[in-house]
Amino acid sequence: MNLVELTYPSVFSDYKTIEAVLVCDADNDGLADIIALNKNADKVYYWKNSGGGSFAVAVFASFEGIGEMKDGYCVDMDGDGDFDLIIADKTNGIKIHENLGSPQADSGGTPFSPTPINIYDSSSERLRVADVDDDGMVDIVYATKDSPDDAWISFNLGLCPAGKYMVRSVVKM
Repeated sequence: MNLVELTYPSVFSDYKTIEAVLVCDADNDGLADIIALNKNADKVYYWKNSGGGSFAVAVFASFEGIGEMKDGYCVDMDGDGDFDLIIADKTNGIKIHENLGSPQADSGGTPFSPTPINIYDSSSERLRVADVDDDGMVDIVYATKDSPDDAWISFNLGLCPAGKYMVRSVVKM
């Protein structure tokens, strides 16, 4: 097995506090890219897969409304064929950063929108995604510290006015 060393530019002094690592084809070039969420900062690191087992030097994005990231997923939430980024944040809840298809200057060169779609605005540390209502759209299932005996489901209703496309429901344990 060959190990690949991922390089950090010298400005990444806080890379040792990575909470979650995600793998997906973020830039739609057919190669699996790597995304890491920093738990102590508002930074999302992104390594573009260059092919042949090599990766470009990481870039990072500082997204608004992010505090202590705990979990994440890359999944197509809006049905446009690319991977969107979902982040569970212990401080600020669950946010979706839409994949805009090309590197964004205001997102540190990542393809993700710096402005999130808010799903839940309070503490959330873990999430899972699945089509729980069998409608062909991915839903988000999560737990919160505010209601530790409940599981919450945000059902994906497709794009609606004002960017709201989730409705929340609770499953009592």
